[in-house]
Amino acid sequence: MNLLHYGKMTKAGMKVLPAEWTKENLERDQTRRRTIADCVDGILVKRRKFLVEKRRDDDDADPGLIEIPGGHVDPDETLEDALIREMKEELGINVQKATLVEKCLYTASNGERQRIHYFHLERWNGRIRPTEAERVYWESEISNLSIAPDRKAVRKALSSEP
Repeated sequence: MNLLHYGKMTKAGMKVLPAEWTKENLERDQTRRRTIADCVDGILVKRRKFLVEKRRDDDDADPGLIEIPGGHVDPDETLEDALIREMKEELGINVQKATLVEKCLYTASNGERQRIHYFHLERWNGRIRPTEAERVYWESEISNLSIAPDRKAVRKALSSEP
């Protein structure tokens, strides 16, 4: 069986390659990687501490990392509406006042490219409870955050605190 002909892969050669190496699959992966997903994260501050989540070990993206709570913006949803929805879904709280403090590009461990919009939640109500993360807790050390964009955004939010 001839797998190469003049340096190009033959049809017989394509059949023995792993599926993830074929042109169709590579093009689909590259298209997915070029897309940037908009995300919103909410920074809650209380007595110079900020709320973090420990992601579940079985999460598709960034398993086990310590991050700022948030999630994806749905199609045709404003950033503010996404923030309100995500904070309700992730933490069970109602956002009353939030200010955009930072925007960063980030590539998650699953390869997804994200544009994260960080909001400082200045007023909110409700009892905080983790609904999707392994746990949430108040942290005082910025260096304990797993990703650099989170650390940068929290520094900005803390600098605006009285």
